[in-house]
Amino acid sequence: MNFLTFTVKDLIRRKIRYILTLLGITIGIVTCIIMLALSEGIRDSFKGAYIERNIDIVVFAKDEFNLLASRIDNSVVEGLKNIHEIENATGVILDIVKYRKSYVPVYGWPLDSPMFGEIKINGRLPLSGQREVLIGELFAQNSGKKIGDTLDIKRKTFHIVGIFQSDIPFEKSAFIVPLITLQRLDRTYRDTVVAINVTLKPAYRIKEKIDLVTAEIENTFPEVSAQSSDIFGEERTEMILMGEKFAQLVFLITLFAVILGLSNTMITSVFEKRKLMGLLMTIGWKKSDIMKSLFLQAFLLSIAGGILGVTIGFFTTHYIFNQLVIQIFTPSWDYLFVFKVIGTLLVVTVTASVISSWSIVNINPIEVIKSE
Repeated sequence: MNFLTFTVKDLIRRKIRYILTLLGITIGIVTCIIMLALSEGIRDSFKGAYIERNIDIVVFAKDEFNLLASRIDNSVVEGLKNIHEIENATGVILDIVKYRKSYVPVYGWPLDSPMFGEIKINGRLPLSGQREVLIGELFAQNSGKKIGDTLDIKRKTFHIVGIFQSDIPFEKSAFIVPLITLQRLDRTYRDTVVAINVTLKPAYRIKEKIDLVTAEIENTFPEVSAQSSDIFGEERTEMILMGEKFAQLVFLITLFAVILGLSNTMITSVFEKRKLMGLLMTIGWKKSDIMKSLFLQAFLLSIAGGILGVTIGFFTTHYIFNQLVIQIFTPSWDYLFVFKVIGTLLVVTVTASVISSWSIVNINPIEVIKSE
């Protein structure tokens, strides 16, 4: 009997115990995937919205923490363009509107905004001043809306002229309308913007010079505050990032529980088979062979639980995110995410194997057989 045959037969003999362990691993992996997808989605949302779009500075109303409440006069946008170090200044509006049972972000972008170059549009750009809208690809999938349909924004009917793809989770379920259209639609935005995204000329895109330009903006326009994009993101997302930390904590607790569960199964198996292990060692088996068998058991359980957990986790995560009342975050899947899941499985397998193998190290086959 080799250790592979020994391992497989042992799994078959104790089906119920190993099935329950398998279910525990599956549930643990599902939880880990949901928590990782949430934390990765939050991080990617804010990273992509500013840093990856080469936005160096964000300008908003003086000392206004709530970006939705910020109002800056259009004249500030034109004034910023006159500062030598600034390559581009784009005034934008961000609002949240109700659509059926959920809430959807609405962006107002000027049609000459470089941000249109960061998205892929199926259709065409809205015309300036017209009630035309672009909808995010994820929103289109969930709502069934397509080019040529209409939808209501702030009790006004808009025609869908395009569906866009974006790498920014915030925008996947969003609407984009011309800035001037949104300003005319809502009098609270008349001749104002919520924030101004500033991109500096290449020679000034270093921290020291960004800080100098930030100070110059606040001195020139005392009615506004200016922050580098990374500081702006950190401050505005502090409460949300607490959710990310909580997600990571749940992930670690779940991982610990899965390791304990698998280790308990393996240790119980070891103590039940002490006499058999003693007999195997007397006929020539090495302790390393038995340890290989335990590792293989843990590996097979982890892989089976991992495949089930990943499959169920992906579907469950998409379902949960689609049920969110405010369609802002989307799960983040990438190669790094997959590596983290695989790493989680390896950690579970190795840790459980090491813990259970520890009880074999000091086994004396003769004493074990006598005691039994």
